[in-house]
Amino acid sequence: MAASKDWFEQQQQPDKAGGLSSGAASDGAMLSEVAIGTGNDGFVTTDLGGGPSPPPMPPAAPAGGGGGGGGGGGGQDDGRLGGGMGPVGTAMATAVAGNMFKGGAASAQKFYSSYARIDLLRPYFLVEPAEVGQRLLRSFVPLRPGAPPGAIHSELYGPLMLVFTLVLVLLFDMKHSNHQVRNATLMGTALFSAFGYWLGGGSVFFSIAMGCNTEIRYVQSLSATGYALLGHCIVLALGSLQSVPHGVWLAVWAVMGALSSARLAGEFASRTPTRRRALMVGGAVFAIHWLYILYLRWSFHHLVADLDNLSLASTTTNMAMDADG
Repeated sequence: MAASKDWFEQQQQPDKAGGLSSGAASDGAMLSEVAIGTGNDGFVTTDLGGGPSPPPMPPAAPAGGGGGGGGGGGGQDDGRLGGGMGPVGTAMATAVAGNMFKGGAASAQKFYSSYARIDLLRPYFLVEPAEVGQRLLRSFVPLRPGAPPGAIHSELYGPLMLVFTLVLVLLFDMKHSNHQVRNATLMGTALFSAFGYWLGGGSVFFSIAMGCNTEIRYVQSLSATGYALLGHCIVLALGSLQSVPHGVWLAVWAVMGALSSARLAGEFASRTPTRRRALMVGGAVFAIHWLYILYLRWSFHHLVADLDNLSLASTTTNMAMDADG
């Protein structure tokens, strides 16, 4: 049995060697059929001898330049890793620049519109100081009946300054007389009284004039009403002084207040076509303007002397009642 086993192993050894040699030969034949080459584009190509060739494989990057190549590739990308600006970054920069330009254009347009609105008021305040002084003096010179209409300039600088002057006079008058204002301030009351009469009174006079076909514009009505406030300022400033007797104040009101009111009424009446309507317009303007001085006098001013006399009379009465008791 041992002899037969040895004989069998000796018979199998040549077959294994032959098989190995035949396998190596076949593998060599297969390798000989594979053609390895490099194309014009730098990619490695293989030819397996008859079958369709696989897609080309990119060459491996060198070990030393891998980091640089990666960085370069990142620079050509959408700005993710590299320092360059890709399409997305360019679009964002363009959008930001466009928004900034639109905002600047809107601000410039708003500023230009505001300046244009202010520029519309400039002609009403272009006046020389000498002309303002002459118009102030003429505000006390009444027009003769039947005289041609006087010139009313469309100017608001002088009237506006007189309105502010009236505000100061009313403030001084109220503080001097210890006038109390509920749920309001002295400044607000004075501003409302002065500007309210200038704008409201001018509007009322203009409405009456339009009802009587008077040839006058609204700006001219405001200008004439404003210059006529000079009499109010003088009369009320004089009345705020303690040294001025009440009778003297009434005389000043009757003269200076009547002169400024007559001038204002004459400017409206001289521009009215018929005599009857002229008397209506002139009478209404004169009465409203003249009596408004009395309203300001008795509404915002209380004579300290009268208060002292009232207090003295009350004290005397109390003393007399105590003595009788």
